[in-house]
Amino acid sequence: MKMTKLFSYLLALVFVGLTTISCLDDDSNEPFYTYGFIPATAIDVNLDSIQPVSQTTNVKVTFNLAGSCQEFVEFRRILPAEVNELKVGIFGSQENNVSCTNDIRPTVKTLKFTPTTSGEQTIRVWAGKDPGGADIYISKTITIPAE
Repeated sequence: MKMTKLFSYLLALVFVGLTTISCLDDDSNEPFYTYGFIPATAIDVNLDSIQPVSQTTNVKVTFNLAGSCQEFVEFRRILPAEVNELKVGIFGSQENNVSCTNDIRPTVKTLKFTPTTSGEQTIRVWAGKDPGGADIYISKTITIPAE
């Protein structure tokens, strides 16, 4: 009985030792990326760029990148969206564990919008959260002509 108890104790000790040693191999100085939405600050649609149904309309979206380690990745649709509404967010990356500048870089990217119906279309871009945690959007309504 004593031998079984001693063997169990040694086995538990070896297990704890091995799991602790395996954690020591982590190199916490390696850069890694986090991803998330970046708040938009403005939407601009040049009236001359509004195209008919099934053709691409260019929408200029302005946002701020914080420091040299934050980058634009893509525009991502946000669901649910109403009929005749395009709801998107600016998806970006943040490199961590590296030296970055702290400057604010105003950035403008072109959102390619191809509507499938004519009439009024509302473009909503995520602009952050209010103090209560609800999403805030900035929006622009444009009229899409028929073909």
